[in-house]
Amino acid sequence: MQNEHTDHQNKDVLTSMNKDIKKYTRLGWSIVIAGFGGFLIWASLAPLDQGVPLNGKVSVATKRKAVQYQDGGTVEAILVKEGDLVMAGEVVVRMNSIQAKANAETNRVQYYIAKATEARLIAERDDLQTIEFPQMLMEVSDYPRISSYLGSQTEIFTSRRKTLQSQLSVIDENIRGLISKVEGLQASRENKLEQLKFLNEQLKGIRELEKEGYVARNRLLELEQTLAQINATISEDIGNIALARSQIAELKLSQLKIRQEYIAEVRAQLSDVQKQVDALGNQLTGLDYDLEKVLVRAPVSGTVVGMNVFTEGAVVAPGFTMMEIVPRDDSLVVEGQLAVHLIDKVSPGLPVELMFTAFNRNLTPHIPGEVTQVSADRLLDEVTGSPYYQLIAKVSPEGIDMMPDLRLQPGMPVEMFVKTGERTMLNYLLKPITDRLKLSMSEE
Repeated sequence: MQNEHTDHQNKDVLTSMNKDIKKYTRLGWSIVIAGFGGFLIWASLAPLDQGVPLNGKVSVATKRKAVQYQDGGTVEAILVKEGDLVMAGEVVVRMNSIQAKANAETNRVQYYIAKATEARLIAERDDLQTIEFPQMLMEVSDYPRISSYLGSQTEIFTSRRKTLQSQLSVIDENIRGLISKVEGLQASRENKLEQLKFLNEQLKGIRELEKEGYVARNRLLELEQTLAQINATISEDIGNIALARSQIAELKLSQLKIRQEYIAEVRAQLSDVQKQVDALGNQLTGLDYDLEKVLVRAPVSGTVVGMNVFTEGAVVAPGFTMMEIVPRDDSLVVEGQLAVHLIDKVSPGLPVELMFTAFNRNLTPHIPGEVTQVSADRLLDEVTGSPYYQLIAKVSPEGIDMMPDLRLQPGMPVEMFVKTGERTMLNYLLKPITDRLKLSMSEE
């Protein structure tokens, strides 16, 4: 009896346990089904960013500025070192300038000599009393060679002026003599005209007396002969006056011709010298530029990087990049290499998330930015030789506000994620299957 009672109790316990197991099993399946259903609902509705990941680095918007010496030559002094901060126009390397200085100095002296000759010829052309040398010559008149040449030009000016004045003075003296002669002849003529007038009056009376027989005829003839002689001398004086005036005109014409020939000669010489001055001036400008170029200057303000010259006396080839300068105040961008098969998915204007891995990942958020440029053609990586498209992005103003205490520097690594759209998790999971199905349906 007791055993039957015990068996009955065991059956009740087993029945109760089976009911509990079924209950918990149904509950578990309900939870699994509800969870899977919730996942499916979330996967089909929740939006996820769709995009293209790539690696990049921080770069200067206008790239590094190369410091080069166009002509090549010998390094005389290196005035900066790697990492130095330089200002735009600051001398960073000084090249050997011996040849450039010699060429410029030789040309400069020739230019000054030509300018001194030009000043002397201008003074001769304008009939000045002294040479008016340009201020530039007066500033270098302490140099022995220049001072000597200025003195020689002054001597030439004085000598030529004296020669010209001597020639003109001789003619002036002859002109004055002829003028005096004309004045004498004119005075003589006036005197003879007075005599002629008096003699005519006298003859008038003598003729009356001769008719009446009071004066001998010989006396009348003598007076008439005297009258004829006076008329003849008056005519001779008139001829001499005309001749003298003609000689004066010829002398003045000769004087004018001498001046004209002198000025023509001066003008011809001046034209040649001025051409020489222009040519030497242009050459001097070029040589001064070459002399200035030996002072290699920083093209922009920034930091010196990529030093390629380290020793004074080193010889550099024309166009050799001696160093580069990272602009200090230029804006920074992010450059990335986009795989060539993804080029159709990316275009300027798309948003991009930037993760600056050089900073603490736990403290640095994803920084928003924007794609600003995609290269028009593919490029080749200089190290790996792999093709890629260059992508350039900039940090948005909101992104800049998100990292006020972080300072970006060129060369920092960046993880980039270009957002090309949105899709659900379900689309993401099913896409390989649907793509495969489409491919299978299209196969023959």
